[in-house]
Amino acid sequence: MHIPTLLPILTVLIPTLAAPTPPQVFLSAQSKFTSLPNFFIQSLSTTDPALLPPAPPRLGLLDEWTWESVRARVGAIARERGRKVKIVVLQRHGQGTHNAAESKYGTPAWNDYYSKLPLYFDAPLTPLGVHQLSVTRSTLRRELSLGLSVSRVYSSPLSRCLNTTQLVWADTGVVPRVVEELRETYGVHTCDARRSRTELAALYPAFEFSGLVGEEDPWWTPDKRETEEETRARVLKALEQIFDEEEDGNAVEDGVVSIVCHGGVIESVLDVTGHRAFNVPPSGLIPLVIVDSRARKGEML
Repeated sequence: MHIPTLLPILTVLIPTLAAPTPPQVFLSAQSKFTSLPNFFIQSLSTTDPALLPPAPPRLGLLDEWTWESVRARVGAIARERGRKVKIVVLQRHGQGTHNAAESKYGTPAWNDYYSKLPLYFDAPLTPLGVHQLSVTRSTLRRELSLGLSVSRVYSSPLSRCLNTTQLVWADTGVVPRVVEELRETYGVHTCDARRSRTELAALYPAFEFSGLVGEEDPWWTPDKRETEEETRARVLKALEQIFDEEEDGNAVEDGVVSIVCHGGVIESVLDVTGHRAFNVPPSGLIPLVIVDSRARKGEML
């Protein structure tokens, strides 16, 4: 199927189709996650993001920690607090055709004109993006040989993230799970519209797609873009789903949770968990230790 030629038809039809309602904007006091500092260099106020490579050595793990000792400490915190505590690695996809176009034409021209073209529908990776990810993959493989373990891999349903997951995380032996709520800020920009579940499943048969809301894209429209507040609420819902899927078990046994997503999603996760703002470039990653601080049934905080 040649998707770009169909987009003008899609643009006409989407406003008339009934679609599931996007996640409600409601940041409940009982839906909270907190990131803990002093495990990774990215959490330190003295660290300049511009001076770090996209995938730093040891993923940024501070010198006083090993993967074994940090897992042990995270497990101890989970037991002390009676909470789920996870090491979460947020990875941004490699450079996409939309990133290259925005760099070429400038942000104003991209937003006003180029971002709306069918050419950039579900923007794929560029050759540079694929090369960037080979470097990230090499860094990850080294850490896997030094004790890093991965228990879950989640991905946005947009092609640039699925391809990133395939290139970087496929050899971990974990079946990647696709979560609708992990997609980039949607609407207006054609690069942020997704393909059908059927097409994605055919292109990425090793992935698990039950986390998609529907067969077709339920949220993208050509005339309204999701707000920052709506994105944060949606990303919070994604965190809730991911933590709720995790067993009550011990973080020492569970290992790292990988989330392959977008710059806007990473920004929102850092915001809702209280982590310092940190720019993550295409193909880059940032690890966090996240505590699930939500109140449980019958519990008062």
